[in-house]
Amino acid sequence: FILVCAIRHLRGDTKKHNSMLVNVSRFTGIQSTVRLLIHDFLSEIVNSIKGNSSLSIKEALKNNHINNLYELFKEEYSTVEFSWKEVQKALNKAASKIVTIEVNGSKTAEKIIDYSKENYPGGRSLIAVGGFSLSRGITIEGLSITYFLRNSFAYDTLMQMGRWFGYRPRYEDLCRVYMTNDSAGYYRSISNATEELKEEFH
Repeated sequence: FILVCAIRHLRGDTKKHNSMLVNVSRFTGIQSTVRLLIHDFLSEIVNSIKGNSSLSIKEALKNNHINNLYELFKEEYSTVEFSWKEVQKALNKAASKIVTIEVNGSKTAEKIIDYSKENYPGGRSLIAVGGFSLSRGITIEGLSITYFLRNSFAYDTLMQMGRWFGYRPRYEDLCRVYMTNDSAGYYRSISNATEELKEEFH
């Protein structure tokens, strides 16, 4: 997600929203724990970026977090139009904006994600952790990375969640969805069923 934010920044989307979705459980207690884990890990990475991203590539890669980002860049985004040198320079501005939030019914969580221009004129970069609230009715702006561990085989639920993975102009090549093989199989089944239904109507 940090790499996506950096690449979008280089593409000129400096004031656009960036979002990552994490949906691993319907229980708010687990969602709170996951958000804290992500927050702590993100803080470690951001601190490493602040201290190392302006160094030479050779020196910066001595840091484990920077090196991990570099290896992931080569694996996932080596075909983008920017070099690692350019991406490394953009990491600090991109990563420093990212916050982690909970989206559920608990007191400290956001009920609806605030993307308003009044509150976030420079765009908002966030990692949203939630369950049912994320599955139904909430718009997630600038979604690029989805980490999805919820197993459901009910067609209506899958259709609700499937809307996350739509076409994203200007950054569709950066989007990634991480899910289990079982979940991928359920989406494959519903996709096939939808195509069969279209054929029957035709």
